[in-house]
Amino acid sequence: MENQEYYNIECEEVLLGTIIASNINFKSVRSILKAEYFYSDDNKKIFKELSDKLIKGKQCTIITLKDFFNDNTDGGYKYLKFLTSKASSIVDLKEYAQKISELWQKREIQDEILNLKLNKDGDEVISKLINKLNGLRIGYDVQKTLTTDEIIDEIDELERNFTAKPVPTGFPTLDKMMNGGLNKKQLTILGARPSLGKTTMGQNIILNAQRKGFDSLFISLEIDKRQVLLKFLSMMARVDGYKIQTKTLDQGEAQRIIEAKEQLKQMNLRVNDTCGLDYMKIDEIVRQAKDTGNLDLVLVDYVQIINSIDARWKNKADLIKEATTHLKQIAIKYDVAVLALCQINRQGVQDGKQPSLTDLKGSGGIEEDADVVIILHRDQAGDEESATYSNNGKLIIAKNRFGMTNNVPINFDGRYAQFNELTRNYDGF
Repeated sequence: MENQEYYNIECEEVLLGTIIASNINFKSVRSILKAEYFYSDDNKKIFKELSDKLIKGKQCTIITLKDFFNDNTDGGYKYLKFLTSKASSIVDLKEYAQKISELWQKREIQDEILNLKLNKDGDEVISKLINKLNGLRIGYDVQKTLTTDEIIDEIDELERNFTAKPVPTGFPTLDKMMNGGLNKKQLTILGARPSLGKTTMGQNIILNAQRKGFDSLFISLEIDKRQVLLKFLSMMARVDGYKIQTKTLDQGEAQRIIEAKEQLKQMNLRVNDTCGLDYMKIDEIVRQAKDTGNLDLVLVDYVQIINSIDARWKNKADLIKEATTHLKQIAIKYDVAVLALCQINRQGVQDGKQPSLTDLKGSGGIEEDADVVIILHRDQAGDEESATYSNNGKLIIAKNRFGMTNNVPINFDGRYAQFNELTRNYDGF
């Protein structure tokens, strides 16, 4: 029985390449990793060589390592050059090291389970297994345990220095219910059934935030950047999206599109449309955006298609839980508001039923991790097969950890891909 499911070669390559490119990075992983933790035999040899030299204060570069690579690895010098091409200045090497360590421990546990199945000295195997299970998270940082007076002092200090403002959604009643808008370090889920407009609503929110001076990153796992841009132009210029795509604009519309393009160029709005991203790659994209400019809001479209680093033996609900947990961590780590789009089960909104938290695909993990859950709902205008919906609808605040829950009436103008709030009754919902 092989344990091939517990490894991540790309993770190993990026870590090694980054250390070779800048030896100072070794310090952040030295206490976490050992050569034996690597899955690839070549990578084991390479990390041991790096460790031995760097601990002794020697420099490790392509030149100083060339002879070692030629003599001791299957890929030779070519593999060394490949590793350095994988170097990255934006990854969290400690996180990569912890992942490599965790995968090694899982392989070790799997081996002990196999020994147990083969009836090899059961008591000894069980003892080893318990020890390895107890040590599964060795190498992870823990926060200092604080007394209540220390916590209060820390909160007072944070409040004195607190300058972060919530990111406005552009829907006044919604913002009031969420204490000003999308708050940093929080994960907000926006759910809707397919074809109801959740991506369009997400883009509306991004554009509204940008107009108020809040910088955004749109990570689209499903729609390419050209389609994203066309929808932004339609919203900003108030030109029918169909006319933009078919190039049937009149003179006034063409001029408004030109002006909208110029406005977009002035915005610090970034779009990444890489397909098949896992949460570690999303983390890298957010880090890169944060390092190259201000960043307030990250929109991820959408949760259910975020890939897992280690998907074997996990059901869909587990994978969604894994994705939402890491999105919440990204919000905290980079001090941004994360708005993640999410699909609703089709069967959950049949017969005119208003959708709820339990209708979200993989709802258990979403309910647990999200600070706010907003459900976009529009009544069906025709039969099930026609898939047409009323322009009037509502934003259902189904969960709000730090604020109110209720409904916000909205209207959708499909020509310009715009949602608008129908009421501004702030005092009574």
